[in-house]
Amino acid sequence: MTTLPTSGPPGSSEATDSRGPIEGGETTTTGAPTSGSGGAAGATGPVESSIGGTSRGTTITGEVDGTCVPKGCGGQLQACGDCLDNDGDGAIDLDDPECLSPCDAREDVFATGIAGGKACALDCFWDGDAKPGDDGCRWDLRCDPARPGPGKCAYDPDRDCPAGQGTECLAACRVPNGCDCFGCCSLAAFGRDDAVYLGDPDCSLANLDECAQCTKNPGCENSCRPDLCEVCFGESAPPPGCAEAACPEGQACVTAGGGSDCGQDMFCTAGCCAPLPGGVNAAAGGGGRLRGDARADSIGA
Repeated sequence: MTTLPTSGPPGSSEATDSRGPIEGGETTTTGAPTSGSGGAAGATGPVESSIGGTSRGTTITGEVDGTCVPKGCGGQLQACGDCLDNDGDGAIDLDDPECLSPCDAREDVFATGIAGGKACALDCFWDGDAKPGDDGCRWDLRCDPARPGPGKCAYDPDRDCPAGQGTECLAACRVPNGCDCFGCCSLAAFGRDDAVYLGDPDCSLANLDECAQCTKNPGCENSCRPDLCEVCFGESAPPPGCAEAACPEGQACVTAGGGSDCGQDMFCTAGCCAPLPGGVNAAAGGGGRLRGDARADSIGA
């Protein structure tokens, strides 16, 4: 029996889902062996969660047939990797557009729900943690003239802002097509024709019109090229006329039932298998790689 801690929303000491707190902040996984810090994978038995004092079993089969397998991140099982519909919207884990990776602690908003870092200073949005200084990415909400930062993080035109991002950031931060390193993304897939700051703690599909606008960082932007069969952020299928998504590592994927046909230490994003971010990715010796405009324009700048 393997027990992995489960993180809840920011400011909460309990893990939660749409039905209430998970007692003790833990999810108990039966029949799901772990490998290193990669969390649960390869489960063929039930997964039990003690929710509201009642044990409930959910039958899970292998990931190769497109069904869900709990996937840990940095030694923890988060809401977007636990094979549960935590926000009650009918979509589980990777099938939920608000789940950006199995490292996300919340399914109900685009923000990851991972505590840490400074309120205005940003690091890579996609690396599975909120620690500044471990990925080389630097930005500040007070530098954005679109004013996505409220209160003390409001736009400051006199602030000294970085002109670009260095090679360490571009090598470490895996940016989806149509986004920048700091969670500023085009949301054409959801009907918005501007860029939206996913770090806005209230930004969700339920209130998309109220999500804060943002300006993409020109030194760390990965533009989307559907004409080259790239799957843009928020899309769930390759563009018309493309048999599969164009992927930098060449491994296209599909999601079903919250899982995917990617390997144990991988997850499916924008139609491509990618290494799990954060602790799992580091332990596995992986690393994100930024494709597109920023890599070509910024390295060596």
